[in-house]
Formats: sequence, structure tokens, C-alpha cells
Amino acid sequence: MSTFSDTTVIGRAYLISFLWVLGLFVALTSVSTIAHLVFFDFIHGNPNRSYQNVFVIIILMQPFLSIINIIFAILVFATPQALQAFLMKVLVHCFGKPARFCVLLTLPAIAIATWYCFDYFTLHDFSLGINAGLDWEPYQHGLTRSRYMVALMAQAPITLFSFLYVEVAARKLQTKWVVLTAFAIIISAGILIGYSESENQIRLQNECSQGDLC
Repeated sequence: MSTFSDTTVIGRAYLISFLWVLGLFVALTSVSTIAHLVFFDFIHGNPNRSYQNVFVIIILMQPFLSIINIIFAILVFATPQALQAFLMKVLVHCFGKPARFCVLLTLPAIAIATWYCFDYFTLHDFSLGINAGLDWEPYQHGLTRSRYMVALMAQAPITLFSFLYVEVAARKLQTKWVVLTAFAIIISAGILIGYSESENQIRLQNECSQGDLC
């Protein structure tokens, strides 16, 4: 038996799903960072950084970075999440339960909100032009095709996860399987990202040593 007729359930489920989104985002960034350090510093070997420094990064800096990532995720994804919750509540209230699937169709529009939240709510010019090179230019706000695609790819899994979570929660089924599956995917993706970053760093290190640029 589903409870889609109760819009309060939809709002509560979207809120809880967003809390899980924050956890998933932190897991992705943390796993990718740790995997990068493990592959590059421990497996490959980094002569420029000791094992003690790596452990300091993992144990001391990673919790601080996780807090920053949570704030970043809230600034970027909270508004799109609220819009989706509002749209589903309105659609279900006005057109019935089947209309909830229309939320998925609003993803292209939601991605625009995602980009503008990122564009205007977060910092971009960290260097402020200091030691940035002669070709440095200040960050230009605005939406381009490539930026829109980035926002769409970032928002799509969040929209899908939240929709599935709300769907399962409204049917009074166990949501833990949705969450566990998402975490399994995120951890796997984080390891792959960390490995890819370490491979790029190894390649740059080899090119640098061969060209005597380091």
C-alpha cells in the first residue's frame, strides 16, 4: 500500500533522501581521495611525500575536507532537491499518483538550477590571479553547453536516487536496499576515480622526470 496521497510523506522522504545524498557525496570524495593516495603514494611510491604525511592527510585533513564537501553539496544541490520535492507534491496533489513520474522529465530544467546554484553560491577564483600565470582570466559566470552537460550529469544520479528513495518509502518498503546499493556504486566509482587520478599523476611525474622539468 502506497502513501503518495499524503504529500507530507513525499516531503519527508525527499528530505531524508537529501541527507543520504550528502553522505554519498562525502563518501565519493573521501574514497576517491584515499584511493588516489593509496595508489600513488603506497603502491607506486611517491618520493616527495612520506607515509607519515599521507596518514596525516587521511586522518586529520580528510574530516575537514568532508565538512567543506557537505557545505558545498548543500549550496549546490539543496535548491534543486527542494524544487523536485515541491513539483512532486504539486503533481500528485493535482493529477494523482501516476503524475509523480513527470518529476524525472523535469531533470533538464532542474539541471539549470543546479548549475546556477554552483555558479553563484560557491567560490571559483581561489587564486585571485596570484601566481596564476600571465594567461589568467577571472571566472566568468554564465551557462554554456559544456557547463550545462556537467550540471546534468551531476544532477541526474541525485534525481534518480531521490526518486527511487521516495518511491520505496511511499510504498512503506525498506529503503536500506536503495541506500546500500547507492553506497556500493559510489564506493566503486570513488576507487575508479582515485585510480584514474593517480595514473594521471604518475604519467605527469614520468614526463616531468624525463624532461628534467621537476
